[in-house]
Amino acid sequence: MITEQEQELINELPIRFKIEHFGKDDPFTQYALEKAKFFYNAQSEAHYQNRTNAHRKNRSWPEVVKDTYTGFYLEQHLVRYHNYVYNNKKWTDVKSPNGIEVELKSFSNGKEKNAIDNLRDNRSTKYNFVVTYKKTWENNVLYYTFASVYKYIDDDYKKVYAAN
Repeated sequence: MITEQEQELINELPIRFKIEHFGKDDPFTQYALEKAKFFYNAQSEAHYQNRTNAHRKNRSWPEVVKDTYTGFYLEQHLVRYHNYVYNNKKWTDVKSPNGIEVELKSFSNGKEKNAIDNLRDNRSTKYNFVVTYKKTWENNVLYYTFASVYKYIDDDYKKVYAAN
């Protein structure tokens, strides 16, 4: 189910890393702020507040914004330190060093299933390859731990690799 090229990608993914600088002048924060200008404004907040609670997954608007920022930090880390490149294609995060388009998802509190369900149920774009990372906060340091790889097969996301 996994091609040789995809296995290479899995082998090159960082297992665990941390981000601990969140000042306003930090490059990670600058990238997240710039990207967030496009996504988060009064109109998008109003749209979010009008959605059903099932779509909101019981999250407040500040929680959604924080989750989005931590996703941007994940993208930025892979680009800066692991030779990924930003994907210019709309609604796709990055490309791996060997050219595979990758959608990145970070989750906390064991909510990996929610992240995948959201892709399945609320996004019209279907991603061939999704990589998940568990995020945890420890003493104001954000840690990411590689969790799983999913592929879009037969109209659904199937877990094809799970880190131990």
